[in-house]
Amino acid sequence: DKGICYSVNDNPTIDDQRISGGPGVGSFLCTLTGLEENETYYVCAYAVNSMGVSYGIKKSFTTQGRPVISTVNVSNVSANRAQCSGNVSSEGGSPVSERGVCYGLAPNPTINNDVVKCGTGTGSFTCDLPNLSNNTTYYVKAYAKNSFGVAYGVEMHFTTELFPIFQYGGHIYQ
Repeated sequence: DKGICYSVNDNPTIDDQRISGGPGVGSFLCTLTGLEENETYYVCAYAVNSMGVSYGIKKSFTTQGRPVISTVNVSNVSANRAQCSGNVSSEGGSPVSERGVCYGLAPNPTINNDVVKCGTGTGSFTCDLPNLSNNTTYYVKAYAKNSFGVAYGVEMHFTTELFPIFQYGGHIYQ
């Protein structure tokens, strides 16, 4: 048998994942499928005969995919505003065309909910979330887009402050 063995570990062997290129001598072509996005893989050719296993020169490659993003912090929460920061640590194989924060009143907000755009590219950013309702819980995630799709950071939640309300002389005040 001959083929390609591959792994996310530095020294792949036939005990790791492998694709057979068939029996006999000669050139062969193997297609690796089901690989994870933004992952470094190590590959090498192998050949097996009655004497054992021989390995070719080890190579490595990193798959492409969506950006790598994290939701860093929610801060400066008031009755009607908040700030959310994120960090795009990798473009994932294609330039980041948009980044920002998505938020909503239910868990798991996406870019189909309310969105505040905060530029392009990699690095840290902070977005202002304006016009929020007081005493309301919001769910928020940083996001980034490239030509492979949209990636999201971890979800966070916060509750805006309650305006103090009091009544005096038949009028309600905040």
